[in-house]
Amino acid sequence: MTTRGRMALQVLLWGSYVALSLAMLASFRALSGTLAFVMACVGAGLWAASEGLRALALRQRWLDCPPRSLLLRLVLVPPLFAFGVQLLLFGINRIGLSLGLLQFQPSMPHGWMVLLGYTLNTSIMLWLWMAVWVGVQMLGRWRHGEIAKWQAEAAARALELQVLRAQINPHFLFNALNNLRALVNEDPARAREMLSRLSNTLRTRCSTVPRSACLWLTSWPWCATTSRWNSCTTRSACV
Repeated sequence: MTTRGRMALQVLLWGSYVALSLAMLASFRALSGTLAFVMACVGAGLWAASEGLRALALRQRWLDCPPRSLLLRLVLVPPLFAFGVQLLLFGINRIGLSLGLLQFQPSMPHGWMVLLGYTLNTSIMLWLWMAVWVGVQMLGRWRHGEIAKWQAEAAARALELQVLRAQINPHFLFNALNNLRALVNEDPARAREMLSRLSNTLRTRCSTVPRSACLWLTSWPWCATTSRWNSCTTRSACV
């Protein structure tokens, strides 16, 4: 996925989370500008934390770790990021209150226990995000591994076929020459016909076999001295 596509997906995901959270809060209390601002900051913090977790996982190669080590990191690291997000929101709220930009209701719960509760809520969201991200990455790696395996198998089969052809072609040539040798005295006309067919066959094969094989074939003494086999034509086709 491209960077732009990932960013668009992140905006859609955390924007939906903020909208759903505001809708749930609206069913219990009247929404205010302060509450909407805080929830927008929560969404931005989750976005930044998820991107930070992704960058850390890629830089430290979490996916290459053993399963136990990977699971340990997935359990312990997201709460640290969640706590950092909540500390940042706590600082923003304090600054907003001191400047008179934010106003919270007196009944609004506060304190360290509330901070820890919000941290747990944020950790759950980051755990879910990391679980989905790791699953997608593992699936992609498995797919790439399967494709590489199929390509390797196809290359191995092609090599086996090429080796098999290299083993069959000399036998075909030697058998044809032995038959021609037997026909030269018995049936010269048929021998000339077979020689022409063999010439055409080898000329066609020279367009598909490696150049070195053609040069080796045309370098034989009988190939250069037998005019009826059209050695010059075969040499030009090979080169």
